[in-house]
Amino acid sequence: MNMLIHFIQKRFVFVLCASVVLFAFSFQHKAGNTIITGDGVGYYSYLPALFIYHDADYKFLSVFRENYQPVHEFIREAHGEKVNQYFVGEAVLLLPFFLLSHEAAVLAALPVDGFSMPYQIGVLLGSLFYFCWAIWLLSLVFKRFSEQTSHRIIVLLAMVWGTNLLMYATLYASYSHVFSFWAFSVFFYGLVGIHESSVVSNWLKASAGIAFVALIRPSNLVVVLTVPFFMRECATLNFINRNYRSILFAMLLFVAIISLQPMVWYWQTYHWWVDAYTTAKFEFDNPHIAQVLFSYQKGWWVYTPIALFSLFGLFRVFCLKYLGKYLLTFFIVLNIYVISSWSYWHYGATFGQRPFVESYGIHGLLLLVGLGGLTKGYWQTGAYLFISIFIFLNIFQTIQYRMNIIHPSNMTKEVYWKVFLRTGEKYRFLADKVSKPCTECSLTDSLGNWQHPVPNQLYEVQIPNAEKRQMRCLLLTGKLKSKLHNTDAYLQVELFEKDNLIGTEKVFMLRYLNESEVSPVYHDIVLRNTLQKATRLRFTLHQWENGLIIEKFRVALQHTP
Repeated sequence: MNMLIHFIQKRFVFVLCASVVLFAFSFQHKAGNTIITGDGVGYYSYLPALFIYHDADYKFLSVFRENYQPVHEFIREAHGEKVNQYFVGEAVLLLPFFLLSHEAAVLAALPVDGFSMPYQIGVLLGSLFYFCWAIWLLSLVFKRFSEQTSHRIIVLLAMVWGTNLLMYATLYASYSHVFSFWAFSVFFYGLVGIHESSVVSNWLKASAGIAFVALIRPSNLVVVLTVPFFMRECATLNFINRNYRSILFAMLLFVAIISLQPMVWYWQTYHWWVDAYTTAKFEFDNPHIAQVLFSYQKGWWVYTPIALFSLFGLFRVFCLKYLGKYLLTFFIVLNIYVISSWSYWHYGATFGQRPFVESYGIHGLLLLVGLGGLTKGYWQTGAYLFISIFIFLNIFQTIQYRMNIIHPSNMTKEVYWKVFLRTGEKYRFLADKVSKPCTECSLTDSLGNWQHPVPNQLYEVQIPNAEKRQMRCLLLTGKLKSKLHNTDAYLQVELFEKDNLIGTEKVFMLRYLNESEVSPVYHDIVLRNTLQKATRLRFTLHQWENGLIIEKFRVALQHTP
């Protein structure tokens, strides 16, 4: 037994990563889904666009739409040209795996289209590779802050199995968050290395890390506030003067890496600078802090409570003589503020608050420092107990999410406690089943069993004047049966003020279902002033396919609570 414990301690990072790899392949196998999905399609699409299709207009996405899954809308127009709204950093990191997948597709005589099974597996392997690399780097960083092996092991377990990092390393492998998590880890490792030995290689590591932070998700650059904490007394003017050559090399590497983005912009639009992300924006005067942290819909501390528990480490940090502890605290506050200021604050139909994933290295470090301050045995035992509960809860809720028990975007307090620690068929899609709209419009009849519908006007619904003052949102609900595995069919909802079109929403009817499975259709349109002005609605089907049947579709208005 002692030999087994010693082996696990010495090889813990390997065992931890191996467990996640096994979990990832079992999860993806059971899901039966394509791995390149959602936002990941946009981050990845640079590779087939450049190396297979030589297509800066992304016309090749029709292949993906036809054979795999609906295409997430990420192509914009700038300067009269098509442009990918996402940054290129993830594609750069995935390039080796893409090239290997390409060769595998050729050798296996599989479609060389950038999306067939070898490419899908390549993205999953790439995500797991950078995840494991990041965990290894963080384990080395943690050694600089704690000599207690048991503390480091429990913190790594908590960070991997106790947070939604697990989800984005496995089910959502093509999303950018694991790659940003790796970039943060490289940055931290380089900073700690500079503190111990100011050789050029450590400066280059830190430079590469922060460059990829910018090249994947530029809003994450707030992490530079952590520099004084990691470098401590090294962050002085004399220190900088003694290392100006290393700093110069690091700056050159930083510029070389981030210059890839303007090159890609120029390839697409013949302009070196493009502001392509137009689907949402930062609203710094209207942050959604309460919803982001505490809401049952997507609250970070609700679905990842160990992140809140880690903050007790700040008390221990302030007891240490570390320069930069104030900036470290400011980083945590500012990171919450920036993430909460995004107009699309729930960040789509995913598990928990995904933009915090990249900063889990900091929260793991806070948890580690906090555990180091617990000198009495019963305090440590209590902390370990809480961490174990949070790990169990995260694993259980991850499974619930995959079973469609935890809804990706429409959870409420009522539903959360009804499904808490529950499994079973009757709890699936419960968020849709318990919906209770206040006032229904006239569209409550079945849309019929259509085998060959074509894009056409289905219905126009007048909004009663008496309801406008209290309207909160427009609710679309129903059921969809499918003989298909994937489709990009959608219902387009147009809002009119008299004869003027003032808003459009797309309701995608089916995503990632097994054959013949019944899918609840649920869509909440919250258009604030636009919905208040609307006098009528028009519904149109687009890109419908054989094998899709709509049942019991209805539209309803919800009052302000």
